[in-house]
Amino acid sequence: MALLVIIMAAALGRRADACVAVAVENSVAVLTCPGAKNVITGIATVSYSACSCPLSNAQAKKQVQIVSSLCLGQHTCKVSATNAVFGETCSGRLKELEITFVCGPPPPTVLTMSCGDGKVITGVDSVVMDNPACISPNAKDVLWNRCAGHTSCSILVTEAEFMTHDATDCEGAKALAQPICEYPTSECSAIVSASANAGSPFTLTCPENDQIIEEIQFASYGQPTTYQGDPIVNPNCHHPTSTPVVYGACVGQHSCTIGDPAALFADPCPTQSGTNALVVVARCGRRPDDYGVVIAGFADEFVHESCSGQGRYAAPLLLQCPRPDQVISRILFASFGLPKGGVPDAVCDSPHALPIVERACVGQRNCSIVAWNDAFLGDPCPFDHKHMNVLAECTEHRCLEGCDPSLDVTVNGAAAEDQTFTLQCGQGQVIDRIEFATYGTPATTPARFTTIDPKCHYPNSMEAVWSRCVGRQSCSFVAGDDHCTDVFGSVHDPCPTTTKQLRAVARCSTRGDDDLLVMAGEDDEFSLECAEGQVIDHIVFASFGAPVAHSSPLARTINPTCHHPRSMSVVWSRCIGKHKCTFAASDDRPGDAFHPEDPCPSVTKQLRVVARCKPRHTADLALSMRQRHHSHGTHTDTSDAVVGLFTCPKPSQVITEVVFASYGTPDGDVIDRGCHAVTSQAVIEQNCLGEHSCWIEANDESFGEDPCPGVMKQLNVRVRCDERPEHQHYLLSKTNDDHSH
Repeated sequence: MALLVIIMAAALGRRADACVAVAVENSVAVLTCPGAKNVITGIATVSYSACSCPLSNAQAKKQVQIVSSLCLGQHTCKVSATNAVFGETCSGRLKELEITFVCGPPPPTVLTMSCGDGKVITGVDSVVMDNPACISPNAKDVLWNRCAGHTSCSILVTEAEFMTHDATDCEGAKALAQPICEYPTSECSAIVSASANAGSPFTLTCPENDQIIEEIQFASYGQPTTYQGDPIVNPNCHHPTSTPVVYGACVGQHSCTIGDPAALFADPCPTQSGTNALVVVARCGRRPDDYGVVIAGFADEFVHESCSGQGRYAAPLLLQCPRPDQVISRILFASFGLPKGGVPDAVCDSPHALPIVERACVGQRNCSIVAWNDAFLGDPCPFDHKHMNVLAECTEHRCLEGCDPSLDVTVNGAAAEDQTFTLQCGQGQVIDRIEFATYGTPATTPARFTTIDPKCHYPNSMEAVWSRCVGRQSCSFVAGDDHCTDVFGSVHDPCPTTTKQLRAVARCSTRGDDDLLVMAGEDDEFSLECAEGQVIDHIVFASFGAPVAHSSPLARTINPTCHHPRSMSVVWSRCIGKHKCTFAASDDRPGDAFHPEDPCPSVTKQLRVVARCKPRHTADLALSMRQRHHSHGTHTDTSDAVVGLFTCPKPSQVITEVVFASYGTPDGDVIDRGCHAVTSQAVIEQNCLGEHSCWIEANDESFGEDPCPGVMKQLNVRVRCDERPEHQHYLLSKTNDDHSH
């Protein structure tokens, strides 16, 4: 057999740092790197075939994998150009093997520790190296400081702190470490699991009402097995998109429901017996009401077939904030490649994903992105079918008509224990909202200014900063917990031996003259009125009970022990779109605004509302209907549907837009993602667009589903009336085409 020499690729017009080896069939190609210490670091292309038999993408990928498995990391490598190695690719023709490869210094050895199934690293049991003289006595401490609290982490074995300084012959040394893995424990988080067989709907719900699904720690549709009581993937029967699909459907929600998994996933093992099932393990965490709403999105790759000129259709990734006054304020995670939930793939991950998604979505109420290579400036892994995962945060958009968006800014504050903490806005601005606060041992991440450490975090952090700062241009106080009079002194210390610090993120804004505060005592008349020519456009805050008082009259905080749960919906439905609204702040008798619930019978209550007006351009109507609840003797309680009627104020007007619609348990114009019929908007649009008046029945049958069985539901709707359009086109909730009525 003939041995062929290396030809430098520059002579062939290839990249200058690449080499090429060629061999005819039944001979051997020799891959040798220039430089005594260089090794083969990459296989760019492989072609074992004849000119008349071009390889398919799948064949080319397989041949690259074969050569990579034989040669990567070696200085010299021999590859036989035979059918025994590559298979028959062009029968009856003399074939040729051509390999393009890249050489370079040996890559540093990476030590990786990883815990599965939602566990985190809580210790390091052992660390060993193939050359014991190379390991530092502080290696365990280095790993602990780098990895504690993470589900997985990696460290270069060549790092100075990990290896001894005076050891020789340590280049390329390999190391192995055994982590101690445990489930994270916190009052603010919980691990939940759920499963559903093919043919049955899948539902995942957090145990507490104020929790949302923050992370998908395990997901597999197929026939997963268990190891020591924990679910693990069955490699012979597992759908590869299980995690990203569940991630996109569930992260950021209190509860999520996926229909029949068999309708969503193709059968991963059609030739095997047994029942397929979707099994999921997730982590739920508490998110304060004013921390923003987390939304997630998933999209499969759009593939363009160059030969036929056709593409396989895949729906774009769509992000949409649940409230009409919210915008996407930041992208917490974005990956185009092969991410697993909120974790990017170490090899296949586009470096452009985050800035591209930020440019497309930040500041928008909704945005859509097609997951294809052109959109992300290249293909991160040419032979793999990719997908895109995005996690975003929606917050209230304070900059409405006629204001300067640059006036809304974010400020950060930090102070060590027993030191003075300060938040400061610019001239003419006030602290409008506390977006994040933790007193304990916070950590900084690329996605956020800080994150909470569940092992050391005061649960009243948000309330403490909010009550002292909101509504003021600046605020200062000592971050202490030693005495009962200190800011954090009245709360149990979750980490008494740890030195703590306070960090917070706040938003400053210029407060306009259109924010109105109105209060009324229990049983007194409540009246909210805008200036001449204006209507009530937004209810910023509403609480019937004993809302917390602040030195700033426009600051607002509910009292969780005395707050009517439908405060926002009651005020919203009676006031939106009107110049003036008036009603009694009472809950005593049927027909009263807040009857029949009394959140605190022995307390004298008040209604406190902050609202915003805008000039009247169109007529908006709001309606909130709650099911009637009654009992039939010993039978189970049932709910009656309630019928509501919308009528535009002028005979010449029709309903031109459905601004908001939710059948479930909405709070004013805020969707409760744990109880919301996804058909709400479409049903109202179908019944009302283009009509002068329309009637709506609030029951499960009207919306085709029961979004939360056993829960008393309501329907909140806001529509817009205007003169009948000349061409009768109406604004739909979808972002693509107008709908002709």
